[in-house]
Amino acid sequence: SLGNGGGAYILSGAGSVSVEGTSFSANTASSYGGGVRVDSTGQVSLTDNPIVDNVGSRGGGVYVAGATSGIGSPVLASGNEIRGNRAGAAVYGNLEVRAREVTIDGNRITANLRGFGLHLDNSTSGILWNVRNNIIARNTQGGGVFLAKSYSYDTISLVNNVVSFNQ
Repeated sequence: SLGNGGGAYILSGAGSVSVEGTSFSANTASSYGGGVRVDSTGQVSLTDNPIVDNVGSRGGGVYVAGATSGIGSPVLASGNEIRGNRAGAAVYGNLEVRAREVTIDGNRITANLRGFGLHLDNSTSGILWNVRNNIIARNTQGGGVFLAKSYSYDTISLVNNVVSFNQ
């Protein structure tokens, strides 16, 4: 793809988005979301997807732009394999989410070639980020986890993750 979402670009406004059991492999986007990009202020669920060997400037494997303010509209990424993807720069992520309420649970984020394995970002206060039960390992040229834009009213929880051998 010459733009967003090499494998898929889902633009839903306030609608709900669910991507489950779908393989995104060897896709390229010159912009956001090498494997898949989702833009939605409604609920977003990415579950049990293999997202492997994709390339995108931001979100080498996945880029989600969710609700950055207000109540609700959560983003859930659960049980995904995010491996071998490449972001455009070390400061970006291979699973990159910009949203206010995010749960990253039970994913394997491994061996991504450039950029952080997991990158969460938001530009407003009052975020609720839960990162739990993930394996985030062997990501190079960026590192394991980057959580950006923390304010005084934020809640960031990292529980029962394995973060190892990242560079």
